[in-house]
Amino acid sequence: FPVTINTSTGVVTGVSAGTATISYTVSGTGGCPNATATRTVNVAQGVSITVQPVDTLTIVQNGNGIISVVASGASSYQWQVIGTGGTWINLSNGSNYSGVTTALLSINNATSALNNSRYRVVITPSASACPSVFSDECRLLITNNQ
Repeated sequence: FPVTINTSTGVVTGVSAGTATISYTVSGTGGCPNATATRTVNVAQGVSITVQPVDTLTIVQNGNGIISVVASGASSYQWQVIGTGGTWINLSNGSNYSGVTTALLSINNATSALNNSRYRVVITPSASACPSVFSDECRLLITNNQ
């Protein structure tokens, strides 16, 4: 990627995570000379999801299943389920869920009440300056076939 600097905002793009040295020149005006400077900056790495959860997970009633995500640059995970009114709710470990703060959400003893539930994970990056990201959704289907 070529390194670019937005002259309006000063945002630098095209720099890999790690330490980068950036040299720049600001053109002088009104007879003043150009100003040149070099700065070393630390570039934070955000979260990159490399494997999204499956679109649909089918589990036999009272059976078990796993929804997973693979991401780099992650510090923490929090699985969520969509509730009434479209609000995402953080899951807690309990009789139906385990691994709610890991990359692997286990759904245990899946009852028909969980049918058509939708899940996603919020991933917090290791670099605090970067925003959290959300995975794609996974829909849970409960079947009576054994």
